[in-house]
Amino acid sequence: MAIDANDELTRFIRPKQKRYITNDGEVRTAAFSTGRDGKVSVFVTSNMILNDIWSHGDLHFPHEIIGRAYLQAQVVFDEGLNIDFNNIPPKHADIIGFPDDKALNLAKRQALVKKATFDKR
Repeated sequence: MAIDANDELTRFIRPKQKRYITNDGEVRTAAFSTGRDGKVSVFVTSNMILNDIWSHGDLHFPHEIIGRAYLQAQVVFDEGLNIDFNNIPPKHADIIGFPDDKALNLAKRQALVKKATFDKR
């Protein structure tokens, strides 16, 4: 599946990551930290109602979910990053292409967070 610029990407937030969200519901940069593989795991949640997004996360995200940070794929593309839709588990993708340089990596993640919105569960 090719990811369209208008697709919505969801980053599920688990209880141990509650520090990723400020008290007033703003998403912190840490919410989009890259894993050891240099990727950020997301789910493509375009055209899904919120209850279906939570249900999908409960089925396919391996942790309890306390919320989600979400943004449009266009934000990812605008930062020169890519999205690898692998569908394992269903609707899963990775944001890829983060630079190795720490300062540039941080700048890219900050740009994503600036456009991200938080939904508390």
